Amino acid sequence: MTDSLHQMIYATDASAYREMPIAVVYPRDASDVKECIKFARKNGITLIPRAAGTSLAGQVVGKGVVVDVSRYMNHVLEINEKEHWVRVEPGVVLDELNMRVKSLGLFFGPETSTSNRCCLGGMVGNNSCGSHSLVYGSTRDHLLEAKVILSDGEEAWLKGMEKDEVRDKMTEDTLEGKIYRCSVEMLENNREEIIQHFPDPALRRRNSGYAIDQLLYSDYFDVAYEGKFNLCKLLAGSEGTLAFVTELKLNLVPLPPKEKAVICVHCRTLEEAFEGNLVALKHHPVAIELMDQNILELSKGNIAQNKNRFFVQGDPAAILIVEFARDYHNEGKSIYEAALEGGRVRLRPILMTSFAFILGTFPLVISTGAGAASRISLGIAVFAGMLMSSLVGTLFMPNFYYMMQSLQERLGRKKHNLPAKQKCCMPK
Repeated sequence: MTDSLHQMIYATDASAYREMPIAVVYPRDASDVKECIKFARKNGITLIPRAAGTSLAGQVVGKGVVVDVSRYMNHVLEINEKEHWVRVEPGVVLDELNMRVKSLGLFFGPETSTSNRCCLGGMVGNNSCGSHSLVYGSTRDHLLEAKVILSDGEEAWLKGMEKDEVRDKMTEDTLEGKIYRCSVEMLENNREEIIQHFPDPALRRRNSGYAIDQLLYSDYFDVAYEGKFNLCKLLAGSEGTLAFVTELKLNLVPLPPKEKAVICVHCRTLEEAFEGNLVALKHHPVAIELMDQNILELSKGNIAQNKNRFFVQGDPAAILIVEFARDYHNEGKSIYEAALEGGRVRLRPILMTSFAFILGTFPLVISTGAGAASRISLGIAVFAGMLMSSLVGTLFMPNFYYMMQSLQERLGRKKHNLPAKQKCCMPK
C-alpha cells in the first residue's frame, strides 16, 4: 500500500512521534516476508516490523516499509498442555491467546496494560512485561524459541543449544553461522567488561540496549548456569532490528490465585515511599506500584477517576500500592490451614493500621473544655468502629472463608458424587 491514507495511518504508533513510511505491506506468511526482505535488499531500503503499534517510544515509526503482521499472521499454531508451551505467529493478540488457554488453567505471564490489542511479536520486540513482573518477569523470560528470517532472506530457528550444537553452528558457511561465530567471539573477548557495565541480572525490568549479557549466563560459558545458549535472549528487546520473527514458541504458566489483597500505604514523602518499597519486597508481593502526588491531584478533577479515590486518606505525597496473592488451599493445604495462614498474614498489617488509627482518637476521647462532650462522643464512636472492624478482619473473615470454602467443597463433592474427606473443624 503506497496511498497517502495508509501512509498517514502508519506514520505513528501510540507515541508522540510521526514519520511517513514509504509503503505498508500485509504479509500472509513467511514467504511474503522473504519477498519483502528481498525487495528491501535490492532497493536499499529498510523494513519496519509492526504488530499492533502500541509502542510508546516510536519503535514502529520510520521512513522505511512498514510490514504489519497483525492482519494475517495471527494464528495459534500449537498448544502443549502437558509441557506448558504454545507456538504462535507474531500477530496473535495477548488476550486472545490467554482466552484460548484459560480452560487449561494456563496463561502467558507478562500482562501489559494494552493486553486487549497488543500482539506477541511486539511484546518480544519490546521485551514487554506488566505490573506483576515481580512474579512473571518479562517476555524474554518466557521466550523459548523463535523462527526468524535473517537479512539475507534465509530462515533460522533460534533456540537453546548444547555446547556442541553451538560449535557446529559456528562452522556453517552461512549468515546464521557467522552470527553465532561473531556472538561467541565478542562475548569471550569482552566477558568481564560486559558483566561489569551491564545492569545487575537480578533486575527483572530492564531494557537498555541489546541484552548481550544474558547470553553469558548459559552453560556454554559457565557450567554453573543451567540455561542453554539461546539467541532468543538477544532477540527479545531488539525492537525488530536483528531479524524478522515469523513464529514464536512461548512458555505458559498456571493461572494466578483467585484470592488477592491490596494494601495502599500512604506516605508523607517520596523518600518514605522508596523505603517502604524495600520493606514491602521482603514480604514477597506480586506487584508494587507507586502513585505520586501529581497523579493523585489529577484524579481529583477527572470525573471518571474521582470516584476511585475512595481509599485515599488526607493528602499524601505518594501512595504505595502493594498487591499480595497466594492460593494456599490449591498448594495442598487444607481449608483450615489456608484460613489460618490467611489470618496470620493479615494480622500484622491490620493491627498496625488499627493501632495507629485508634491512637489518633485519644485526643478526642480525653477532650476538655467547650464542646468536649461532642468530641468525646465522636472519639468513642470512631474508636469502637475501628475496634470492631479490626475484630472482623482478624477473627470473622478467616472463619467466614473456612465456612464458605467448606460449603463449596461439599457441594462440589455432591455434584460429582465424590467421597467426603476427613472433616476438620475450626477450634473454639
